[in-house]
Amino acid sequence: MTRLIISFITSISIAISIQSLSHGQLTPQTDIAEPGVPERHQEEYLLQDGSVMGFHFIKQKPHFDVDRNRVFLSERYFPTWRDLLPDSRVYHLRGERGANVDSQVFCWIFRDLETRNQYWPHPDRPSEKYLIERRKIDWLYQDSTFYLDNEGWVDSLSNDYLVVACGKPVRNIWLTKGAVVGMHQMILKKDVQKEDFEQFIINVWSPNRSDALPGAKVFFLKGIRGPHQDVYFFLMVLQSMQVRDRYFPSLGGYSQDFLDHRANWEWLYSSDQLGQYLEQFADEHSDFVVVK
Repeated sequence: MTRLIISFITSISIAISIQSLSHGQLTPQTDIAEPGVPERHQEEYLLQDGSVMGFHFIKQKPHFDVDRNRVFLSERYFPTWRDLLPDSRVYHLRGERGANVDSQVFCWIFRDLETRNQYWPHPDRPSEKYLIERRKIDWLYQDSTFYLDNEGWVDSLSNDYLVVACGKPVRNIWLTKGAVVGMHQMILKKDVQKEDFEQFIINVWSPNRSDALPGAKVFFLKGIRGPHQDVYFFLMVLQSMQVRDRYFPSLGGYSQDFLDHRANWEWLYSSDQLGQYLEQFADEHSDFVVVK
């Protein structure tokens, strides 16, 4: 009798577990996410090797109402664009520190270069495939005439970047609400062969630097369209403003915590490593916070 009861209870437990899994109530544990970073979801398009990141500054009308524009952008404009095109995702960034404080940025992540080219084969001429999707939200641009100037982008500041390297495979979503994105330009020496520099980044710099700071990940970018074409950047994504301030309490300033970590990768900047290629990091840089 006791065996029958145990068998019955076990069967019920298995059935409940299967039903819970099918409804998403329980999920088998896979990779452990970084602290504070959600696990990957299938619908997210991650910033990873081979992704293309379009960076477009929003052009707002002169003498615009800051509060009204903020509500329009965060509640209507960006949510409408967010998942409009298959295999891409739009994020809303706001300049938080540095050269672009208070700028609003349309950050467009494409799965890969082929996907970007399906929609934007030329810098100033979208494809018919893009136009078909874009017509679905014509109403948004009728409303936006109160807030945005023309199409809403500053063409002279629009750039596309290819993710060339990012260290360990990306398993988590880094561009989450409240994350901080820091852009830093890398200026090369005049006689450097760019192919050699990129191979150094892929084989040496990124494997040792991209995942070396807890709560942060570094992506190496190459400009492939716009004023920054053939210009190199590293993009540091930090989980939150609290994490950013823990390491970088002021613009250009470092905490002792950061310096302690930096000692582990200081060798990367020696004259026989990155120093072979890098003239300097540009003085001007910006931090952006992910709004949505």
